[in-house]
This record gives sequence, C-alpha cells and structure tokens, in this order.
Amino acid sequence: MSAAAASRGETHNPFPSSALERRVAKFLTRFPKRVQNRLLEIMLGMRGVSPSLAEAIDPEELCAWLLTKGYPQEQENKYPLIFVGAPSGAGAMLAALYRCPLITDRFLISFKSKNHPDDAEAYARNGEALARHFAGDDKLKCIVHYDPLHDRFLIKNVTHLRFRLTSPLSAMREFIKQRLAPGGRVVLLQCGYKWPQYELENGAQMQVGGLGGIPAEEFTSDSDRLRAFRRASGGRADSAWNLERHISVQPESEWGSEPEFARELKSFCHEENIGIDMLDFEHPHQLSEIALRAHKLHFTHCRMKVRGLYVSCFTNVDAGFAMDTGLLPLWLPFNCEDSFEFLKKMAVRMLPHWDVWIALHPSFCQPPDLVDIRRWRKSLEKFAGLHWLGTDPTRHPSDVMSYFHFFEQTTRLKKEQRVEIEPAKRIELLHEALESLDNDATLT
Repeated sequence: MSAAAASRGETHNPFPSSALERRVAKFLTRFPKRVQNRLLEIMLGMRGVSPSLAEAIDPEELCAWLLTKGYPQEQENKYPLIFVGAPSGAGAMLAALYRCPLITDRFLISFKSKNHPDDAEAYARNGEALARHFAGDDKLKCIVHYDPLHDRFLIKNVTHLRFRLTSPLSAMREFIKQRLAPGGRVVLLQCGYKWPQYELENGAQMQVGGLGGIPAEEFTSDSDRLRAFRRASGGRADSAWNLERHISVQPESEWGSEPEFARELKSFCHEENIGIDMLDFEHPHQLSEIALRAHKLHFTHCRMKVRGLYVSCFTNVDAGFAMDTGLLPLWLPFNCEDSFEFLKKMAVRMLPHWDVWIALHPSFCQPPDLVDIRRWRKSLEKFAGLHWLGTDPTRHPSDVMSYFHFFEQTTRLKKEQRVEIEPAKRIELLHEALESLDNDATLT
C-alpha cells in the first residue's frame, strides 16, 4: 500500500493503530524488554484472523478490495506503467518513482493459533488445515511460512499462510485494462530467489526460515548456533525445525516469483495488445540497487542535486520519501547480516558529505544473524550526519514505539525537506539504470 499512497502524493502509515494502542505501547516501555516482548506477542496475536473465517476468504475479492482501496476508481488516473510483483520496499520505490501502481502477486494472512515456536510438525498441521480451504483454486499456491528465528515472537500466536498467484486474478486484469494509459506498459518484477520447501497435504508447501544471514539449508539441517539460540530463547534446544516430508527447492515464499504467473501475465498482455517488460533479478538486494540507481539518474535528468541517503528496512518504508525529499532510497529486506553487508557495499559508493536517515525494522528477536546497533552506526560513520528515523537505537530491536514514531517522523521530515520533482515517465530510464550496474539483472 506504500506505492499506492505515493501514487496519490500521500504518506503511507505501515502500522495504523488507535490512540488507545499508542497509549498501551507507551505504557509497555516502562517494563523490562522481556516483559515488553511477551505482552507485545499477545497484542499482535489478537490482530490475527480467526481460522473459522478461512473458508470465507476469497482471493479474488481480496485483490479487488486492495486495488479499490489503493487506487480509488473515482480518481480515474491513467498510468504510463503498472508494476506487478512481490510487494517489496524496492518495488514500491520503483513504482513511486513513476507515481504508478505496484500490484502484488501474493497475499499474506496470519491466522490466530497457539504454537510452540520449536514445534515444526504442529505448525505444519495447522497450516495444512488452513490450506485445505484453498486446495481447489488453481490460480494460487499456498505456502505455510514458518520462521522460528526471525518471526519467533509472532508465530507463537499466529500461523502465516501466504497465497502466491499462478495466474493474474480477474480484478488485476480489469485494473490493467482500465487504468493503463494508451501505449503504457506492464513491468513484471521477476525475482529468482529460491528456498527449500516441504510438501504438505492439500497441495500446500511449508518454508522453514527466510532471508537473512542464515543459509537456507541450515534451518532444516540444524547447527550449534541454532541450538544455542533455542536454548537462550527458552525453547527446546534439541527440537530441530525439520520435517519427515519431501523437500524441494521452490521460489522463496516472500520474495521469489512464480514462473507460471509470469507466463500467464505475459499471455494476457499479448492477448490485450499490451506491452510488457520482464525485469529479472536473482535477489531482492539487486532490485534495491536498481531502484536507487534509477532515482539517481532521474534526479540528474531533473537537475536535482542529491541531498542524502534514505535507508529503509522491511516494512519500515515510505515508498515516496525519496521523490518528496531528494534523498536517494536504499531498501534493506531485513535487519540481519546479509542486508548489513549490502548496505556497507553500497555506502562505499556514496558521498561522505551526505546526511543519512535510517529506519530499522523492530523485529523483537535476537537471532544469531541480527546486527548490533553499534555496527550499523559504525558502517555509516563516514557520512556527515546520521539520523535515526522512527528508531530508538538504545532500544533496537525491541522498540515498540517505533511502530508509531516511524510514520510521525517520516511525515514531519517530508514537510521539512520537501522538494518538487516531476515523476519519471520513460521505461528507458530502467534500461539506463541496468546498464550502469554491475549485476546480472535484465529488462526484456
């Protein structure tokens, strides 16, 4: 929804909440972190969807609702480009560069359930029971996403079910036909990132773990550091997270793209005489680098001097922030070691007289691949100024108030730093961005 807000010139609040929830969160800061985390687990678990509603969920209706909410029909905007793909911060920023939509090709629903974070088999059974409601839908695949490392505080109270589409839904097709400007093009963000997944009943799959500093195979083969993590977390040190099920490498649940979806979308566009470009890349970091480079090129074309660097992380992102402030955007998939190394690589190329604004995601977990706040600070020490955006560095990663401070501080900073930049219009800008990068991403 961040890209949708940017297309309207608005700021998206990734953590909408009531005044009461804010007061409760403020009250929680008085307690030790261990108590804060436990109470937060309960609060977030209450936001989950009741399993009794699973059979009433219609992906077609969900897609139509999201498109109507994000892009109201009464506005009747026509867009030169429509992006389609995983709803990453980098994808949203690319769409915001053009003030165009990003249509997601997947949906995540968190169902209420009581789980032991180290009982992979029980989690799988919960997922299978939920997935059976969607077993007959040939337009999607169900992935039960179980990450007892990075999502440990969440999965105690919810079971994550992600629907990844294998064919464009009716609402998506109609939106493209009605809202794409004459001569406009669809851009599919096609990520080749993969992950081992177990086969469950009802055609579902289950992914253990997710993107971070821990290799995919380690989640299921286990290791000394994962056993130490379970022991330190009060879990079952010897309860490995593997299953006695068939396992195969598949598109990664959160970021990987479904090849069948690409074929079906391409077929639809050809039938409707709509131009389509496939932006292929292997890792979410590559798309983040493309988005940054495209913004830099566009700023140069607009004779806008770059004013600094905006680093966002996971859901702590405002897609239109760069276009509203003249700061170059760099999105990190998470707050772990691999994203940290990516930031260090990119920071070497940046000018030291810039200021940096960084918004780290509060994960409320202490996995072995979490990067200490002191290392984040040191990696950016060459810059003229470092500003924490919504993040209290003394509380990270257990900063409950960042849910509220991020939107408040982002909104205030956009008013203070406001610049006027015309949105990009040419698809050639993406070609230029790719030509200037040292990676294997392609646009065809």
